[in-house]
Amino acid sequence: MHGTARSTTEANKPYPWIVLEQVLNEIGPNQKIRSRHLTSLAKAHVRHGYVDQAVEIALLSLDVAVQTGTTSSYDDVVKLRPELDRWTHTDPVQRLDAALRAS
Repeated sequence: MHGTARSTTEANKPYPWIVLEQVLNEIGPNQKIRSRHLTSLAKAHVRHGYVDQAVEIALLSLDVAVQTGTTSSYDDVVKLRPELDRWTHTDPVQRLDAALRAS
């Protein structure tokens, strides 16, 4: 998986990801802890090469961090960004970069 992003479907997601996503759906969208969990989920996606999903989740996390004014959650997203360096040229990562610059 050298620089190749993969996509995923519900059918081939590892079970823990499905459970974590279900738990996140039950947490209110503006709760501070949601951002931290979203970033953890994004990291798991990055490590398995699911870049599109990782960025979408990171963007959700960033949105919650900004809405709640949670600096530590914002910092978590910033720390995640270097893990996406090999995909810097892709549209999703460029969207995340733009969102980070704007926040």
